[in-house]
Amino acid sequence: MRKPEHLRGTHLRRRQRLLNNLVDISRLDFGDITAHPTDFALAPLFADLHREFAARAAAKGLELLIDSPTACAHSDPLLVGKILQHLLSNAITYTPAGSVRVRCAPDDTRVGIDVIDTGVGIAADQLPLIYDQFYQAGGTDRARESYGLGLSIVRRLVTLLAARIEVHSELGRGSAFTLLLPVASTAH
Repeated sequence: MRKPEHLRGTHLRRRQRLLNNLVDISRLDFGDITAHPTDFALAPLFADLHREFAARAAAKGLELLIDSPTACAHSDPLLVGKILQHLLSNAITYTPAGSVRVRCAPDDTRVGIDVIDTGVGIAADQLPLIYDQFYQAGGTDRARESYGLGLSIVRRLVTLLAARIEVHSELGRGSAFTLLLPVASTAH
């Protein structure tokens, strides 16, 4: 029996995401992706994230809150965008109800970008494993929506950018990932 058309489309999109993620990992591992750091404003990047993820969050009944920051960072804007796409995708995937928020907290030397959700959270003993390829914390039904590659790509990109990422999570209450980047040397 053939699957209904809408299920075939979903299956094809999942396979395409898997293939894209595997290509990204291979390119990162072989050094085919290089960083091109520059000073850039975060507001356009945050606006792009809102456009990309608003419908997906709304389809799950989630409140998507994305700040309009005035801060500027010094890094590769395309690679920072890929990191935030993976973090936001995971946050929406693992949040059955509530909200997902992206906010910016700059200081004199760095910019912290937080992706915070009210999702299922991650047990403390699983936190050291979340950046491993194909690892999916908790084994929830939502794990079927992903392949456990997003955070592995995030780790590789953070390393490539010489940036830093922190995670705080509480099982059953949600997670907060913070990407730390150098502040821009010039205002935009």
